[in-house]
Parts: sequence; C-alpha cells; structure tokens
Amino acid sequence: MPTSPGPTAAAAWARHRDVYLLLAVALGAIATAAVVLLTTPVPPGADVVASAEVTATASCTGGGSDTVLVAGPGGPVSRDLDGCGSPVGTRVLVNLAPGGAVPARVALAGTRAGEASPTTAVLALAVAALLAGGLAAAAVRARSRRDPEAPQG
Repeated sequence: MPTSPGPTAAAAWARHRDVYLLLAVALGAIATAAVVLLTTPVPPGADVVASAEVTATASCTGGGSDTVLVAGPGGPVSRDLDGCGSPVGTRVLVNLAPGGAVPARVALAGTRAGEASPTTAVLALAVAALLAGGLAAAAVRARSRRDPEAPQG
C-alpha cells in the first residue's frame, strides 16, 4: 500500500513552492522554445554564402551603400551591399540567392530577418536553460539560509 508523503516532505514542498513553480515555468518555456526551433523550417538557400571584399564605402548618413566584390560561382562580380560605412578592404560574408546565384544587391550573411543560424538559436536556448537553473539554485540557497531547518539539497 503506497504511503503518503510525511510532514517533512509536505513542509519542504511548502517552503520551496515558489522555486518549484519557477522551475516548472522555466522548463515549460525551454520545451516550448525547443519545439518551435526544431519544427521551424529553414528557408531553402538560407545557408548559401560567399566571401566578398569592400571595394568602395559609402556614408551611412546619406543612405548610401557600400560596394563589394563578391566571389561568385562565375567569378568575382561587383555588387551593392545593403550596408554602409565599412572600410575598404574589409572581408565580409554575404548571402547568395538560392542555388548560389549572386543577386543584384547582396546582404551581409546572418542579418536578414528569419534567417538566423540554427546554431545561434540552440546556443540561446542553452544559455536560457543555464540561467533558469542558476536562478532556481540561487533561490533554493537563499531560502535555505533564511530557514535553517530547510533541507540543504
């Protein structure tokens, strides 16, 4: 016959109720973020990048754009960059069109909305999990210091 939790377990639950709630919410948020990250498709061609070198720079105050020499599949081609103010000679990575074609205007790799690297998302998720665990551990430790009868787990 199963036994019910004794007064010690009930007292521990009551003392740490807010910490358990925090952990449950954090784990739920992490699980939700993981499901979203794992089920969101990456657009085709989002990973197609090429090396480019800034050949002409433009002032950012006038709305201009830098010019880059892109190492495309058919050889180097000059294109406008959707950025400004980069020093001449700076090497950058730019996004190519799906299939590897060089578009008329190129964007810096990793800067367009919706095309974040999956590695970045996983790293952010791992940092969030570590922060949630650290917050919970700090809360348990602070409560244990206030209540010397609390379990030291």
